[in-house]
Amino acid sequence: MGRKIRVSWHNAPAQRFDWVGIYKAGDPDLYNDYLAFAYTGATVAGRTAFAGSRKWYPPGRYVARLMRDDGYGVLAEVPFTIVER
Repeated sequence: MGRKIRVSWHNAPAQRFDWVGIYKAGDPDLYNDYLAFAYTGATVAGRTAFAGSRKWYPPGRYVARLMRDDGYGVLAEVPFTIVER
């Protein structure tokens, strides 16, 4: 089992179905290619963690995106890298 990917947000619009998605960096398909997602619970600020294995998240570049209300409008994004341990 790998480490958790921890994501936090602040100043979100707190709409009912705002969500955070994990994507491979550079992947242009926002609609079908998210690797994992979690709803924000309609909170302005909060955090979540994505558990997974190296199979799910092999070493490479990724991006976490805060998305608007059950849609695909990107509100914020942050790149991150998973390295071999």
